[in-house]
Amino acid sequence: MIVGKLQINDMLGINELTMDNLDNIVKISGPNGAGKSRALTLLLACLKYDSLDLETRKEILECEGGKVTVNLTDDKVASNNWTISREVKNGAPVLKVVNDENGLKGTKATIEKMLGDNFVNLSRFLELPKEKIDLAVLKMLNIDEQLQELSDKIKEAEALRTVTGQRIKDVGLPSVPVEEIERVSVKELTDKVQDGFVVNNSLDEEIRNLGDFTGAIGDNLNQIRELEIKIDTLLVQNRELEESIKVSEIYIEKTKKVDIDVIQAEINAAEQTNEKASAYSDYIDKASKVFVLQETYDKHTEDIKTGKAEKKATIANAPFPIDGLGYDEKKGITFNGHGLISDGEYRQIVFQISRALKGDLSIAIFENFSLLDPDSQKKVIEDANAAGFQLFLEIVTGADAKIEDGFLICEGSLVK
Repeated sequence: MIVGKLQINDMLGINELTMDNLDNIVKISGPNGAGKSRALTLLLACLKYDSLDLETRKEILECEGGKVTVNLTDDKVASNNWTISREVKNGAPVLKVVNDENGLKGTKATIEKMLGDNFVNLSRFLELPKEKIDLAVLKMLNIDEQLQELSDKIKEAEALRTVTGQRIKDVGLPSVPVEEIERVSVKELTDKVQDGFVVNNSLDEEIRNLGDFTGAIGDNLNQIRELEIKIDTLLVQNRELEESIKVSEIYIEKTKKVDIDVIQAEINAAEQTNEKASAYSDYIDKASKVFVLQETYDKHTEDIKTGKAEKKATIANAPFPIDGLGYDEKKGITFNGHGLISDGEYRQIVFQISRALKGDLSIAIFENFSLLDPDSQKKVIEDANAAGFQLFLEIVTGADAKIEDGFLICEGSLVK
């Protein structure tokens, strides 16, 4: 199937232009500004309007009532003959697809099925920056979205791993774990001190009482000698005092004085022990947090490795149609291992990929074809024929040029 006829009416400055009986190689010649590029643009607009840039589509929509018609012919299968037209009505590009054999109507999907993914505008393709050419090639191989999705996942995992790594640093886990130490109850020791104070105060009181009792006996003895009339009373008091003395002596004998300094030393030692115990407890708490964070960090690392492995597998399994064609994360599309690819090699790559993806209709456009040297021109035509493409070539000539084959356009009209 090829484009057998192209007809343009009142579109982009072309009033009426009809190119009929088109062959596999279609040469469109004429001086600069004659309308060659516009004719090719309108061919593209009829078949793949959505692929045009926004500015070009705006210009086309301003051509109210304008129309471009493409007749597709197939010498082998009559049912593959179609008439496709794009007409601007009420500011909208109205598409009509009609089968010439049976009158059945088609849709945009019908055209897409005919073309596949192989409508090639070689000159525009080669004008793109390398990264966009690489993306276009990946898209033609149908792995661009998969690689982008994997790249996004890898970037996300790397970002999450960086955040997790920072959180591990923020926890501040000691490089050498401290020894685990059992806590000591400072409260029990403090209570022991308080009890000691009570006992000691009580013992000191009894000692003072003993002194008082002994002194009282001495005083009483003096009073006995001086005051015999009070002997009986004082003797009674002495007996009572002696009983008290016995009780005090028994208490003093049985009770030992508490050494407060020793207990205080125990408290100091306990506080030091508890500081170490707290340090260990803090370490265990941080270590638990770091353990969880480290698991998360390792998971992100594994996700990154998995993503890179999947990207590598995706590239390795890609349907590269040319020996030597490959893809590298840093170099982009490569040819025989090199990222620097010549225009001629790119043309070959695009033709071969397009050939693998082509539908029933295979079209390639090459604007400014006349700028190529003769050898390159010959090579483009050979590659297009080998890949089974109908090739539309734009050739710049003088206004009074005479051409041997193809079509000559001047001022938007067909001269030959």
